[in-house]
Amino acid sequence: MKKLKFVLAVAAAALGLSYLILMGLRGAKVYYLRVEELLSSPELWGKRVRVEGEVVPGSVKRGKNLEFQMAGGGRRVRVIHTGPVPPLFGEGKHVVVEGTYSRKEKAFLSGKILTKCPSKYEAGR
Repeated sequence: MKKLKFVLAVAAAALGLSYLILMGLRGAKVYYLRVEELLSSPELWGKRVRVEGEVVPGSVKRGKNLEFQMAGGGRRVRVIHTGPVPPLFGEGKHVVVEGTYSRKEKAFLSGKILTKCPSKYEAGR
């Protein structure tokens, strides 16, 4: 009888731990959309998503907030960013922004920018 109780307790603990791990992994997905996918999916507007694209040269405006256009798949979206700006951010760079698309602002409201780190550095000449 004691052995059965012990086995049931271990099984319950394992089941509970498995549930917690699955719920934690569910929120940690690193999926992102392309600009054209976001703009053609109104059901995603207002929901927190990540969007990948290229910063359009000449579109960056620094002020109270950072504003720029991001392009991908032949479409563009205006981005209003309120968070910190990574040092590798710049025109023509590929970035992933995290936030929500606002129909009212007709812009993607971002609080986080992810940039690619260069994988290869060349020596100065």
